[in-house]
Amino acid sequence: SIPRKEHPRKQLERENWINLNGEWQFEIDNSKSGEARGLQNKGTMLNSSIIVPFCPESKLSGIEHKDFMYGVWYKRNINITKTIKILIFIVIALISLYNVNYLINITYLSTPI
Repeated sequence: SIPRKEHPRKQLERENWINLNGEWQFEIDNSKSGEARGLQNKGTMLNSSIIVPFCPESKLSGIEHKDFMYGVWYKRNINITKTIKILIFIVIALISLYNVNYLINITYLSTPI
């Protein structure tokens, strides 16, 4: 079952929104080698799973990792429309100040818009 199925900000809910909570592939990348190992590539599996929206430190996430994590990778396949692709691109670009984000077959982002 999907945890927290409701829209996180009910007043901003739109007709075509997708709840991304639930099980995702997950990998801790303390060696900073994820990109070199191709973790961003389609078809590459990550080594564990996590329950989103919970953080890796939380017991509810299924990870409960309490130590420092240099980097983490999340991956999940979803079916989206062209309109939603554009909106996802914009949201990820706006929150991507210091992170490198890879997003489904959309675009590789290294700097915010």
